Order: sequence, then structure tokens, then C-alpha cells
Amino acid sequence: LAPGFYSFKAHYEGDGTYLASDGGCEPLQVVDANIQISPNGTNRVGDSHTFTAHVNVNDGSGPANAPDGTQISFTIDSGPGSFTSANPCTTSGGTGSCTIDLSSALTGVSTVSAHTDVTVGGLSLHRDTDGSGVGAILAELEP
Repeated sequence: LAPGFYSFKAHYEGDGTYLASDGGCEPLQVVDANIQISPNGTNRVGDSHTFTAHVNVNDGSGPANAPDGTQISFTIDSGPGSFTSANPCTTSGGTGSCTIDLSSALTGVSTVSAHTDVTVGGLSLHRDTDGSGVGAILAELEP
């Protein structure tokens, strides 16, 4: 189901042992979250490339920025370089986003992904970007 507020009601038709009955209306809340990372780019060796990760949460009322204090961690899935700023970073200012810098002394293409754990409607969700092009980001480092 898509995120939203739903309800259901059970009906038992009965059998030779038990009588037919109806249950009460039961509420059901469907929640979700997603994470993105951007931008792709080309940088000179030694120059920093800044990645921004953004987390949306949906408690059933529609997508919204993740709350302040949400931590987003980054991994270098392949390629050269290292992070030169705090990892994980923490969202603030109501944006649902935070940034990290990557720098390398070597030429190559780095693939970076982002990861978060966020609570939505009382449910803990883990979300990752991945290396298949969905949410993965590349920083090409040139001499």
C-alpha cells in the first residue's frame, strides 16, 4: 500500500462450531521514507567534492523533510578518496539534508552512497542509496 491512513473490518461467516461475527473497525497507518544523494561531478585531484544527502519521511500525510537531528552516513563504495568532513552528518534547519566532502590525491571515479535510520509513525526504517545508479553518485577526479 502507498503511505496513508487506512482501516479494515474483519467478517467471519461462521461454521458448524462458531457463529458468524464482525470485528470492529481497525485503523492502519502505512509509512515510508526515502533517501537521495547528489550531485555527480568532476573535480581536480585535491579539490573537494561536496555531496548532499536528503531524507524524506511520509507518515501517511504526504512526504516531508526528515526531522532535524536525523543522521546520514556516507560510504565510498568504490574508487579513490576519503571524506574530509564529519561522517555521519546531521540534518538541521528543517531541510532534511546535510553535506559531506570527498577529496582525493589520486585520479579515478568514486562511487558514494548514503544511509539513514529514521523513525516514522513509531516505526524504525533503514534506507540506503545503492551502487546500481539508483541514488548512487559519482565524483570523477581528474589530474
